[in-house]
Amino acid sequence: MKKIAIIGAGRIGTSVHNMLQDEGVQASIYDIGYPESVFDEFDVFVCAAPWYATLSVIRKVMKRPGKFYFDLTEDVECGKLARAGGASATMVP
Repeated sequence: MKKIAIIGAGRIGTSVHNMLQDEGVQASIYDIGYPESVFDEFDVFVCAAPWYATLSVIRKVMKRPGKFYFDLTEDVECGKLARAGGASATMVP
C-alpha cells in the first residue's frame, strides 16, 4: 500500500481525508506548514492547499521519481505546471 499525504487541512482536504478513512485507506493530513520530510516519506500526494501554496507543492513533488500527485485546484497556472511535462513523478492535475 502506498503512503498517502494530503496537503491542505481545510474543508476540502479534511473531507478527502475522511472519505479515505471511511474506505479503510490510511492517509496523513498536513496543513500548509508541512515539514519538508513529507516529500520523502510519502508516495502519493493529494493537494488540497490554497492556490497560493499549490505551486510550491507541485514543484517539490514533480522532481521526485516514483511519486504520484493529484491536484484539486482549479488554478490555471498550477494546472499548466503540473501538465507541462518533464516531471519525474506522475502528475494528475
